[in-house]
Amino acid sequence: MPLALLAALELVACASAPPRTISEALTRMPVAEPEEPTRPEEELMRRTLAAAIAAGNVPRERPLVLVRSPFGSARVLPRGTGVTFVILENAEVKRLAGRYGPFLYLYLRLDAREGSRGPINRERLDDDETRADVKLFVLPASQSPSLLLCCWGQGATYVKRDGAWIVTSSGRFDI
Repeated sequence: MPLALLAALELVACASAPPRTISEALTRMPVAEPEEPTRPEEELMRRTLAAAIAAGNVPRERPLVLVRSPFGSARVLPRGTGVTFVILENAEVKRLAGRYGPFLYLYLRLDAREGSRGPINRERLDDDETRADVKLFVLPASQSPSLLLCCWGQGATYVKRDGAWIVTSSGRFDI
């Protein structure tokens, strides 16, 4: 058999073989394309995620995994960072962790106002609000619940001045 044909057959066999690692599995999944934010909360999430990428406060592995949530969508993905994302349901994250072992994923949250009696994790800002606290968590995926003794995140506080949201503080935090 000619060497070129043998090499081509080997490439086809490698491409059709099941993934052996989480990196291989993730690179075979469709990449999420950024979409335009439709709400102010999504724009604040996008800014926080872009700042975390610029600061190196996200995992090194690519593509990054963003868990689907109220803010886990293509509308929060920043453009122009050179980073690719896959957006997965929580059940898919757990299934992949069960098959390939632990890996890191991203979760975005809009925190409640300090002193608020409402839920910690909010889905939207009230029209009259002038402050927003955004948290990006880098968490380990596992098949079963576990105590978090690792990981980190990026937080940002925004205030609304003259109709525009301005970041007043931003930075990494450890969990």
